[in-house]
Amino acid sequence: MAERKFTDAEVIAAGEQLLAGGRKVNGWALRTTLGGGRPETLLSVWQRHHTGVPGGAIPTKPLPEEATAIIDTAVAKQTKAMQDALAGALDLVAAAARKEVVLELEQARQEIARLEAEQDDASGVLEGLEADQERNQQQMDGLANELQLKDSQLSAMAEENASLAERLAEAEGQAQLARDQLAESQAELSLALAQKASAEAASAEHQRSASAAEERLTDTQAELRDMRNRLAIARSEADNAAGQIQEMERTRAQDLEILTELRVENRALGDKLARADAGREAAERYLERVQKDSSGRIAALERQLAKAASKPAPRGTGKAPRAASPAAGE
Repeated sequence: MAERKFTDAEVIAAGEQLLAGGRKVNGWALRTTLGGGRPETLLSVWQRHHTGVPGGAIPTKPLPEEATAIIDTAVAKQTKAMQDALAGALDLVAAAARKEVVLELEQARQEIARLEAEQDDASGVLEGLEADQERNQQQMDGLANELQLKDSQLSAMAEENASLAERLAEAEGQAQLARDQLAESQAELSLALAQKASAEAASAEHQRSASAAEERLTDTQAELRDMRNRLAIARSEADNAAGQIQEMERTRAQDLEILTELRVENRALGDKLARADAGREAAERYLERVQKDSSGRIAALERQLAKAASKPAPRGTGKAPRAASPAAGE
């Protein structure tokens, strides 16, 4: 392949760069700095610039073919060694990258499996909470129906109690009437006895009146006893009704407490259900983020591997070790 052509300005700039770095300017140093070119040609350009002699008046002495062959061989060997070293390094980097990719893929799979297991557990908990909520709702509905039934029974008992109260009031009125009649009869009896005591020789009409009064008194007393018995029965029925009403009120209060507790449990179950949904959504978002991150990293590593595999081995354009040349002593 033909050597690359360099302008005089490029050669002069390379020489100035060498001088600025404290290095000696020769053909091989110029070739290394420029990355190509024939050393004797480059040195001739520099010498013309440095000495001010136009046309390359300063004679140059070409290298012997044996020295040129040795130098080319050394450069080729060094280039081959650099290429082999670079290929080995690239293989190591690719192997390390593949190993890292495999490790990260395995970690991602494990993380995905763990998240899926957590999601399954959350789904099971969610189903259990939904079943508990449904059972509690059924219990609440049953208690509400039972409470409504007991309210109806309580209303019926209240009506019956009101009826008993009315009957009790009526019985008390009748008893009071009987008391009044008894008092009247006793007054009449007392009057009749007084009249009998004062006039034993009273007529038979007075005796009949006294007997009638006694009979009326006896009848009135019997009626009074009957009214008292009816009053006692009415009071007993009223007490029984009041006890039943109190018992139903206590039962109703207990049912209300149970219904309140079930409502609190239902709200708590609703909160747990909402937290379970939020946890499941967070797990799904985390899983999606992990998958995206893993996909991005895998894609980046694959691009790096492809870039490393497709990158050609660099040619020997670096700084080659300076070989001794006849121009070095000038």
